[in-house]
Amino acid sequence: MIMLGIATFFPKARHVFQYDEWIELLDPLPSMRIRGDYDQSVIEVLRNMRCERVVGDVEYMRGLYLMLTPGHTAGSQCIVVEAEYGAKYLIAGDTVHIRHIAYGYLEEMELMDGAVIKVTPAPKEWCEIAHSSLVYDHYAWYRSVYKIRSMFKDPQYVLTGHGPYLVNKEF
Repeated sequence: MIMLGIATFFPKARHVFQYDEWIELLDPLPSMRIRGDYDQSVIEVLRNMRCERVVGDVEYMRGLYLMLTPGHTAGSQCIVVEAEYGAKYLIAGDTVHIRHIAYGYLEEMELMDGAVIKVTPAPKEWCEIAHSSLVYDHYAWYRSVYKIRSMFKDPQYVLTGHGPYLVNKEF
C-alpha cells in the first residue's frame, strides 16, 4: 500500500527501477506470494504512474548513479550520490540493512539517540560479512555486497536502509 501513497503524494514524480524488479513483480516466486512480499494490486497502479525502467548500473543524471545490486530482490538497486565536495555516498536501501552486514568487522554501532554501543564483529570465516536472512538469491547478494565494499571502503559513506544512525542526520 506504500505505492498507493507515493502515487497520491507525488503524482508527477518519476519512479525509476530496474527492469529485473519489474519482471520479478509480474512473476513472483511461490515463496514471495506466500509471504506477501509482492502485492499484485500494485501492478496496475505502477502502470498508471510515470515509471522508468533501467538496466544495470547507469548514470541517471550528473552526480546521481543507479547501481544494480541484486540478491535481496532480482532488481535491488542502490543510489550513488556525489556530494559537492567530491565525496560519494551510497544509499543502500535493503541491499544492506545495517552497516554491520557489509562491514562485519565493525565493533561499534551508533543508535538513534547518538549513543554508541559495542557489538560483536562477524566471524572471520564469514569474510567479515554478516549474512542476511532477507535475501532471495544468496550468490547474487554476496556479489552485490562485495561490489559495494570494493567501491566504498569506508563504511561511513554507506547509508543503509535501516541504519539507526540516520535519524536526525544530514549528509
